[in-house]
Amino acid sequence: MINSQDALPDDAQWRTLTASPEKRALFGQDLYFREAWADARAVLHGDPAASLSAFALLCAKPDAVAGRRLRPMLDYAIERGFAPVGVAGFAFGRHSMREIWRYDWHVYTVDRLRFSTLWYTSAPSLMFVLEDRSPEPGIPASVRLTSLKGNALASKRGPDDLRSRLAPPNQVLNFVHVTDEPADLIRELGILLESGARRDVLRWIRDRPDGAMDAAAAIEALYASHAAHDLDPRASLRRLRDAGAIEDDAARRLEACLSAEEIVDWETLCALAPSHASADHRWDFISIASAVVPRERPLEGLLRNPDIHDWRRLRQAHA
Repeated sequence: MINSQDALPDDAQWRTLTASPEKRALFGQDLYFREAWADARAVLHGDPAASLSAFALLCAKPDAVAGRRLRPMLDYAIERGFAPVGVAGFAFGRHSMREIWRYDWHVYTVDRLRFSTLWYTSAPSLMFVLEDRSPEPGIPASVRLTSLKGNALASKRGPDDLRSRLAPPNQVLNFVHVTDEPADLIRELGILLESGARRDVLRWIRDRPDGAMDAAAAIEALYASHAAHDLDPRASLRRLRDAGAIEDDAARRLEACLSAEEIVDWETLCALAPSHASADHRWDFISIASAVVPRERPLEGLLRNPDIHDWRRLRQAHA
């Protein structure tokens, strides 16, 4: 006999969690989704899918801590009608970072995966739980916020996008992650947080407290415990050379690669700049690596996330 907590949403609830039939099939069997959905049903009662629709998760990547983009990303969301009801600290691990992007990262090279492991585990992160106070009818908060995030490629971003405001140094270090749909909010809570912390987030969603002061305090605490960094690859290379952390020949080779936008395989990069093993120069190494490590394989078959236009069409179809 199946416990009632193991029951998955019926068809009507699935339609409110995602606009993607493929996601319904995948997430219905996903361990993280099923576990977090059980917590959502226990805390939210009634129609948890309807409650979740009003909320989004805005997650800072570790480079946002070093690059001091936490306050600007939260301010951007607030300016556009989102209100923080809580903030949760978490740390990406080797496995959690791969699970979050399980359906996307198969395009990454092995070198990019190795680099990402160093990058994502170099600082803790914050998860801002946001309520949409200026919703578009029929559009979940996570979908509206995702539509404002902007592409990782600068050429595909608009001037008012969140990532344009944050001014990333390149397409790799782009500071921010947003849950694409309510289904992703549930699954990612299941990946990033243990049940107790998950239920705290769900209680914020249920009770809608004012989390602005907690969010500001969490930002300042994280800044106080982690040094700022400019994330500039060339400035980083100069610092490594001035500190004697890289040989002159290696520095000249990497400078040439940066100028020509050439790639460097991971093992060669680690041999040229062994500073990745030193906490003092970790972010210098990461900023250089973000510019030269091979990025993607030419593969098809990414899981497509429905965008705000898909949700608008869905709303019209059910009007």
